[in-house]
Amino acid sequence: KKSKERLSIALCSNADGSHKLPPLIIGKYANPRCFKNVNIYNLPMTYQNNAKAWMLITIFQEWLLALKHGGQRVLLLLDNCTSHKVENLAFPHVEIQFLPPNTTSKIQPMDAGIIMLFKKHYQQVEAGQNIQDLKMDVLQAIRYIIPSWNEVTVETIRNCWNHTGI
Repeated sequence: KKSKERLSIALCSNADGSHKLPPLIIGKYANPRCFKNVNIYNLPMTYQNNAKAWMLITIFQEWLLALKHGGQRVLLLLDNCTSHKVENLAFPHVEIQFLPPNTTSKIQPMDAGIIMLFKKHYQQVEAGQNIQDLKMDVLQAIRYIIPSWNEVTVETIRNCWNHTGI
């Protein structure tokens, strides 16, 4: 039986690739059964949930408030997704700029190859597993997501940013 579980993943990096944030992973359930006996706070990712596993304004705002930037100024480039609207909120040292509508696929660095390569790494990790031993659940997916994001290199990130001309 095919799983109906879905996850949304937010990836973020600076332009030179020297600082990649841990993935933000959004699932449907606050405490999936697979999290039993696992301290997910020890994993290099952030987990949030809502009924559809979508990015919501509240999740995005919480993520922004928890953003670790070491006191450095941050320019965050975002598409115009409604969940990215953060009106009337101040984030110290973080400036948000929205990309023009309908240009994301052309000038968004994550869409210029970073996400595609992340997915390729994920598929390679998944393909290396024995199908009989594979019990895919949220925790297993997270255990694939983390090394897949780690495999995206500084060089790839720089090249994708350069490709967009930003």
